[in-house]
Amino acid sequence: MRTITLTDADRVIYDRELRPYLPKRIFDAHTHLLINSHYPDLSSMPLAADPLLGNVDMVYLRQWWKTLFPESEVNGLVLGFPVTGTSKQ
Repeated sequence: MRTITLTDADRVIYDRELRPYLPKRIFDAHTHLLINSHYPDLSSMPLAADPLLGNVDMVYLRQWWKTLFPESEVNGLVLGFPVTGTSKQ
């Protein structure tokens, strides 16, 4: 399993500039799942090659949310990643 880590600078910014304003419950209104194996031609999807953005399933997305907002309960509107002309049959 991939892990998501924050730098010391990330933690300072979170503690000083974000945490005081975040609610206990957060709703991510627009996020995507991207399962690389669902797309036979990933050349049309540069995001899939990014080690942080490719192969994003619900487990990984929840890990992101927990890492980014450790003191909040996060849920969201989770969408697939539509690409014209590609599908796994």
